Amino acid sequence: AGSCVEAGYRYQTHGVSGWVKASRAKRYLPTSTTQPPRRPRRSPPPPRRRSPPPTPRAQNNGGNTKPLKGKTNFDKKFFPKGTEATKPFPAAIASSGPLPSSASGVAISQPPAGKALLSVSTISAVDGRPIPDASFVVRDANGADVAFPQQNRDGEWTVRLPAKRWYYVVFKAKNYPTTSNAVHLLPGGAQRNLAPTPILGDHVARMVLTWGQQPNELDLVVMTPRRCVVETSRDNVCDDTVIIRHKALEQHGPDTIDIRRWEEGNYYVMVFMPTIDGQVGDLRKSRARLVLDTPEGRRTFRVGENGFVDGETWHVLRVINDHRAASMTIRECHNKFCAFGRQ
Repeated sequence: AGSCVEAGYRYQTHGVSGWVKASRAKRYLPTSTTQPPRRPRRSPPPPRRRSPPPTPRAQNNGGNTKPLKGKTNFDKKFFPKGTEATKPFPAAIASSGPLPSSASGVAISQPPAGKALLSVSTISAVDGRPIPDASFVVRDANGADVAFPQQNRDGEWTVRLPAKRWYYVVFKAKNYPTTSNAVHLLPGGAQRNLAPTPILGDHVARMVLTWGQQPNELDLVVMTPRRCVVETSRDNVCDDTVIIRHKALEQHGPDTIDIRRWEEGNYYVMVFMPTIDGQVGDLRKSRARLVLDTPEGRRTFRVGENGFVDGETWHVLRVINDHRAASMTIRECHNKFCAFGRQ
């Protein structure tokens, strides 16, 4: 206040509009009506210009690709210790096709871009042997034929097709029903193991179990109305109405069991995964599939989608045969008590 009085300024209090009259503020201010000079506003600072991004170590200095000496902040951030920045391939070299081999001078064959390899192996479900007269057709999602592969003596064939698409492998052979298997071909390729089953003939049902690369072994188990447990790994047949047609000695299957005739009562079907060194694997990752063939048709059950998985056991289905009603019912299991008739 003293400095204001000495300068001859009037005093303006908060909440009062206008300048205070001299009669009311003569104790503090002189009667001068001159207003204090306003301080000029500071102009805003000019915008900061961002510096250009640093250049990498390797630069195109007239075709010289030798890295620069020293290590900049750019190198420390984008090229950690043990890595080096390299010059990109010239466009002429990148578009010139396969590079020649330095050892033999022959061009290295590279797979076509966007294609992947489809591998298929086919054996019979009843004896585990290749089918000599089998023929195959690969069709796309629109039903157009895209390949006609020929199998070797081991029942295997491969074909290269555009990836990221769905295909259908159609199988045909004498005394075998024609089947179509869907395959999703990924960029890394796909492999399928087919186990077609021949026509039933005098038998009333056939069960075929197949699985993927892991685990090494799965067992197909059937419990008959006589409380006889038939297991493919033990080759124990205590019921003359059940026949073990094939047991896979290697990976992928198939395990096959035939039913000669249906008896009065319930049949219970499950898949068991043996433990390896006391460790139990994940049965849902086995890609196990059970195919049930009957004169009425074919039904396919897949682990994780059908049935009930309880640890190392996959409870698949229950067949109810009623001679009095002359009917046969196939029911999918929904819990571990399926064998006792409680769904």
